[in-house]
Amino acid sequence: MPGELAGLLPPVVTPFVDEEISYEGIEENLRVWNEQSVPGYVVLGSTGEFVHCTMDEKLQVLAACREHIPTDRVMVAGIGADTTRETIGLALH
Repeated sequence: MPGELAGLLPPVVTPFVDEEISYEGIEENLRVWNEQSVPGYVVLGSTGEFVHCTMDEKLQVLAACREHIPTDRVMVAGIGADTTRETIGLALH
């Protein structure tokens, strides 16, 4: 069933070029990974870059990933921030 949390959900690494997020890199990585039979992905989760991104960058990364992840696959969004206010803000978006 699409949308079900089951199986392996690999973490999506956020690529950077010259200290800027590479949205082209996100698109290319997901294009390649979408050729595999995984049920979904974890974005801004365990790969460490979450704390180094601004709120706007986090929202843009989440939007870019959602755009390039097929709708029949799960996207788990890492939103656990250092402050309750930021966590709630990310959850609302």
